[in-house]
Amino acid sequence: MRFLGIDYGKKRVGLALSDEERTLAFPHKTLSNNRKLVEEISDICQREEVSLVVVGKSQMFSGKDNPIMKDIEFFIKKFSEVTKVPVYLEAEFFTTQEAYKIQKDNKNADASAAALILQRFLEKHNFKGVET
Repeated sequence: MRFLGIDYGKKRVGLALSDEERTLAFPHKTLSNNRKLVEEISDICQREEVSLVVVGKSQMFSGKDNPIMKDIEFFIKKFSEVTKVPVYLEAEFFTTQEAYKIQKDNKNADASAAALILQRFLEKHNFKGVET
């Protein structure tokens, strides 16, 4: 089983997948944020045997939610209605900018940002050898 990381944006949504041991995160793809988003991610979860989803929690340095958090919470609600895959939030600060800096390539930055979010989650929790 794999984990899926999501970097949610108003226009684009980056996705990353973990390896089967759930120790490393890899950029997967970037989707357009449109009315098919939940369905497309649900299909990926089924095809890739995803057992847990990690979504970037967008906050200001003060700890207050960024305005996009309302959209993220709505997305999580709709996703949870369609699939039974558990969803966790992982704080994210400047992951997209970090992804640009690392790869110097804009077209895959959202998926790379999702990989950074997922990798941070994996490093906090040791899932190696744990069935989810």
